[in-house]
Formats: sequence, C-alpha cells, structure tokens
Amino acid sequence: MGTADRSRETIDRITRAAIEMFSEKGFDGARIDAIARLAGVNKATIYYHIGDKEALYRLVLRIVITDTVAQIESALASLATPQEKLRAYVRIFARSAANNPGMAPIMMRELASGSKKLPAEIALIYGRTIDLVTEILEEGMKKGVFVRVSPLLIYVMVAGGVVLYHLTDPVRARLAVEAGRHYEVEESEDGGIIGEIEKIIMNAVMKPQKL
Repeated sequence: MGTADRSRETIDRITRAAIEMFSEKGFDGARIDAIARLAGVNKATIYYHIGDKEALYRLVLRIVITDTVAQIESALASLATPQEKLRAYVRIFARSAANNPGMAPIMMRELASGSKKLPAEIALIYGRTIDLVTEILEEGMKKGVFVRVSPLLIYVMVAGGVVLYHLTDPVRARLAVEAGRHYEVEESEDGGIIGEIEKIIMNAVMKPQKL
C-alpha cells in the first residue's frame, strides 16, 4: 500500500469514527481524543490530516451532503420527465440516509440547536437539495402534471419522513419487545419505507387525471 493509499485509509477511519461520535454526542459533546481512540490513531494524526474539531465536523457534513447532491444531480440529468425526476430525488435522498445512519442524528441535532454549528459553506450545499426539488416541481407544474405545492413542504416531507423513521429505530425495537407489536414498514416490491414515502409524495403532487 502506497503513502497516498495509507493516508486515504487513515482519513476514512477518522471520518467513520467522527460520524459515530458526532451522532452520539453532538458537536459540543464529541472530543477529539475520543474520536482518535475510536479511529485507532493519535490526536496529532487528526490535526495533521484534517485539522481541529471544526474542520473535522465540516468534513463529516460535506462528505454525505455533497455526495447526496451529486447523486441527485447526476440522476436528474439522465431523466426526461418531472415524475421520474421526483421519484429519483426521493429514492436517492432516502438511500443516502439509510447508507449513512450517523447523519440522521447529526442533522437532527443541528436543527434542534438552530444550526448554530452548521458552517455557511455546508448550508449552501444543503440548500441545493431544496433547490433541486423546487426545480423539479416547477417543471412539473409548467408541464401540467403537478399541482401547485410548496417545494419547501415537499422537501420537509421527504427529509423529515426519512430521518425520523431511522431515528425511531430504537423506540420501535423497544415497543416490539414491551408491547409485543412491530412498528415497521414491511419490505415490498415498492421498496419498504422508501417506496412508501415515494407514494405519499407522488400522491401529494400529481394532478388528478381527467376522466
């Protein structure tokens, strides 16, 4: 393994450890020394490769948010209709949250704190997720397939539904034991929770077909 590969592997381990600690403790509660222990490095290694805690937090947020935006933009470029684009938006956003379980609690902590620790550069990238759904809905309204709806509300429905579903995993697991009931969205041909959110969103925006 070359020097560049070792550096990349070290940064990946630090990033994974940081996501875990920030999701569990929040920005204020997370400590660089704890992140270093979890990553199997010393603090000096973190400072050398990434920087201080603020720099590490920016990196954690940028990785997932930037990747999610890039995936959505790439998918939209290859799709023809606003219906296809909105479905892709929902699925990619939901899949990103599922593949990065630490991001839901991190973002919820940011929202609860009034986004005091959210860097301006990250806020602009995050805002792009709202811009994208706005562009899709405007196209759908111009083509006469979507009703007029609030883009921000649709975004909140997508993001809120996905994030809260994953955040309630421990609660639902406890209820399954204590109440003897399961509070899960069953997997189906439509894709479980992702498919259900997609159906809700599409039903909310589609213009009724004339008979």
